[in-house]
Formats: sequence, C-alpha cells, structure tokens
Amino acid sequence: MKPVLRLLYGYFFAVPWLRWLSLAGVATLVLSALYLLFIAQPFAVQGLAVAGLMALFFGTALMPLMVGRLARSKQAALLPWGRARILLSALLTTAIVAFPLPLLGVIALMTVAPKATLEAAFYGNGNSLAQFLTTTFFWQMYVVCAWQCTSLYIVLWFATHERGVAGMLKSLLIPVAVLFVPPRFVRIDPTISLAWPLSLLLATWFLIVAYLLWWPRIAARLTRRFGGITATTSKGGRVASEVDLILELDRPWRFALAQSVPIAVAALFIREPAAWLFYLTIFGVIAGARAGRAAMLSRTLWLRSDADRRALFDRVEKAFWTHTGYQLAALIALMVAVGTFIDLPTRFLGAGIPLILLSGTTTMYLGLAMTRGIRFGDAVSAVALMLAAMSIALLAAKESTPLAAIAGIEAALAVATLALRALAVRRWSALDWSICRR
Repeated sequence: MKPVLRLLYGYFFAVPWLRWLSLAGVATLVLSALYLLFIAQPFAVQGLAVAGLMALFFGTALMPLMVGRLARSKQAALLPWGRARILLSALLTTAIVAFPLPLLGVIALMTVAPKATLEAAFYGNGNSLAQFLTTTFFWQMYVVCAWQCTSLYIVLWFATHERGVAGMLKSLLIPVAVLFVPPRFVRIDPTISLAWPLSLLLATWFLIVAYLLWWPRIAARLTRRFGGITATTSKGGRVASEVDLILELDRPWRFALAQSVPIAVAALFIREPAAWLFYLTIFGVIAGARAGRAAMLSRTLWLRSDADRRALFDRVEKAFWTHTGYQLAALIALMVAVGTFIDLPTRFLGAGIPLILLSGTTTMYLGLAMTRGIRFGDAVSAVALMLAAMSIALLAAKESTPLAAIAGIEAALAVATLALRALAVRRWSALDWSICRR
C-alpha cells in the first residue's frame, strides 16, 4: 500500500506549482463546505466552489501522463503488482477529485430543500449528513462525477502524450463523444437505477486498462504483420523552414483542418451560445499552448545561428504567429459557419471573434514566457485566463449583458497579452538552456 500512497502524493504534491494549486483547491473547498454548513447560502458560494474544484483537478493534471509512462515502462512489468498499483493509484486519484462536488451538493441540498423533499426515499428518509452519504442521490452524483473526471483525464492524456495532430484531434473529440452518451447513464434521477452510471464508469476504466496494458502489444504485432506507414511529401506543398522544423511547427494547415472534425460533429448537438463560445475558446487556447515548449526546442536553433537572444525570440515569435494564425483563422471561419448554421445571435460573433483571437495569443505568449518550466505564477495566469474566457462566454450569452462590459473584459485580456509578451521578452533575454525543462 505504501507505493500507492507515494504515487498519490506525487500526483498532488510532487511538482512545486501543482502542490500549491492542490493545496489552494483543498483550502477553497473546505472553506466552501464550512460556509454552507454555518451560513447556509449556497448561491453565494458557487463561484468559490467552482474555483476550488478547478484548482484541485488541475493540481493533478500530470497524473494521466505519469500513469501512462509508468504503466508502459519495463520497470513496472518487473516489479510485483507494479502495473496494478499504478492503475489503483490512478483510480484513487479520480475518486478523491470526484468526491468534493457531490459532498457540496448534499450539503447545499440540506440547506435549501424543504423537509418534505428530504424525507423521500431517494434522499435517505433523513436530514443528517451521515444519512445522506449513504443515499442513492449521493452515490448517483458521485459515480457520474467520477466518470466525468475520468473523461477529462483521458483528454489530458491525449493532449500531453500525443502532441501532434492526432493527439489534438483525439483530445477534442472526447468532449464531443460524451454528447452521444444516453441520458440514463449520466442523469441524476430517482427513476434511474444506480447500475446505469456505475456500468458506464466500469466500462470506461476497463477500456483504460486495456489501452495501457494491451494496446502496445497489439500495435507492435500489427506493425510486424502489415509493416509501418511511410510518410511522403508533395513536391508542390509548402516547404517548412529550418525554424519550423526545429520548433515542430511544420505543416500548420494540418492542425487547422483537424479542428473542423470535432466542431462539425458538435454542431449537430450543441445549440447554447455560451457552450459554443466556451468550446471554441478551448480550441483557441490549445492553438497557442504549443508555445510552452518553445524555449526548450530553441536550443538547437540558438546553436545553429549567430543571432543574440532577442533576435532569436523575434524569429521564434514570428514562427508561432504563423502557426497559430492558421488555426485561429480556421476557428473564426468555423465560428461564422456554425453561427449561420444554427442561427446564433449577432452578439455571439461580436464577442466571440475577439475572444478567440485573444485566447490564442494570450496562451501563446504565456507559453513563450515559460523558460524554466511551469512556475506557480504561470499556473495562476493559466487558470485566470480560463476563468476570464468562461466569464466572457457566459456574459455574451445573456441578452441583458451590455456589450461595453464584455468589451471591457476583452480589453483587460488584451492588456494582459501585452504584459505577457513583455515578460517573455525579458525572460528570453536571460534564457539559460541548461535549466530549461522538457
């Protein structure tokens, strides 16, 4: 059991900035629970609880990558029950991260629901917290939250393990695939048996175990039987420059075209303007997030050129602007097409186009500023960026929100982009590749 506990500690507290993010999430959730218990105003604490849940989840953001690498390593195969312990630690991490939301939901229900409602069999025929934790209501919510956390961890796995077009496409298709799940598997309803969401959770984890343990063997056998795939290049295509090749930015049109697949599928199901705006903003954030590896990859470029560090930054910045520009231009075109297809309001485009541009450029400069790995300030900036994007998406969807308020938030985001660029220039001026982390 000690190896499993050590792995759990590593997922939450091994990396310095993740340690503080996890501790901040735990402290925020405890404060939210105390607020609900003693002040009993659930609507006033919603924002605090959401911030705590996000901090706790992103505090374990490296868990999928760590589990995937450890489970596929030769050392795990040699140690007794090595892979089983690794997978058990991942399951326990998911169980821990999924627990606060149903707990806070139960506490909030106890404070606002009428007594007659709480006496129903679905809520345990009682009013105490201990009774609620044994009810079908709590366990339904807990199993559904555990499955949702598992889906998000799968997205993180594909995004961090496969950094090319395939990884981006898989990570963006997972949220769309969730839309195909029948409601009886994810709905919290007294008429639905607990067996439905529980079977979905068990099936998902069975697929995870099969993918981590068996797929490498199957892929190796298929490669030996049918041979590898030889990549060919077209003579008439765009020739990648030396900077693009070193920074792994060749063929940016592939990333731009890959975005159209999940967006086209999502257009058949998503109709809410706020959901669409936030979904497209995630694409914009991903478009600029590749710049996080620029400092580490630029070492070869530095050795092959006579330019100083500032000139090197200018070349890297230009390359990333070209690469990110392809994706942002494709996103804007897709936004206009989707808005026309499902008849979204005009204010959706007026707020969405600047938001996509700002989310992509802000994330790009935040990545360029990461010259010594991900620091605590960088992590806080990333979380603040996502919260700002969420607020703009929610405000733009409300007809009562004045456009001046949305424009003010976007202007603040533009100022933050300029500040991040200045920070990136200053850090690149003193860049030391010996301490750059992969």
